[in-house]
Amino acid sequence: MILVHKLDRLFRDTLESSTTRAILKREHVRLVSVTEPMVGSETPEDFFMEHILVGMAEFYSRNLSREIMKGLKQRAQQGHLDFRPPYGYKREIIERQEGHKRTRIISRAVIDEKTAAVVRRVFEQFDRGVGYMRIALALNDDGFRTEQGLRFRKHLIGRILRNKAYIGTLEYNLRRDRGKREPIIIPGFYPPIMDEALFRRVQEKLDSLFINGRTLMPTVAITS
Repeated sequence: MILVHKLDRLFRDTLESSTTRAILKREHVRLVSVTEPMVGSETPEDFFMEHILVGMAEFYSRNLSREIMKGLKQRAQQGHLDFRPPYGYKREIIERQEGHKRTRIISRAVIDEKTAAVVRRVFEQFDRGVGYMRIALALNDDGFRTEQGLRFRKHLIGRILRNKAYIGTLEYNLRRDRGKREPIIIPGFYPPIMDEALFRRVQEKLDSLFINGRTLMPTVAITS
């Protein structure tokens, strides 16, 4: 038996619900909802009501996601920061709004000169022909660390070089590994760290390194 408080604690997707119920039935596992006695019943009426509950839960989940994204987009268009800024920036609190239940903090992204210097160094060295691995090794040897206090790895160097935040553009919700989402792209959201001409030149070099599905990295040694 699987015992839940409410059906929406287990799933909020009709396809997931149907698939899970089929597996439970095959394995002779009974599903019981404490607050919804119709769940698990074999009568046509209760079966119908159970599907309505799952459909309502999915509607609530999808609608909530849409409203959250709408609010996030509105705040981002106002320059407000609702997420952790990328490496090279820090959060600056603009205002604290005291509410009845909680305090709303309004903040924006500003340049963190210490880490921004690392970002500039990464771009400049890559532009000179230094590869990801050598850049990462040099940063680690000089005592630099990521925001989490970890050593730099080549995949992080690649992410820094591709991040349009360093020329001021916010790109949010572009990943598709969790399903279709509405992307947010706002130029001028961040104060730029990199010269745009250098950034574009680096992008062209990155694109030219990808040949026939293989990434060819430069191997020029680091010079001071």
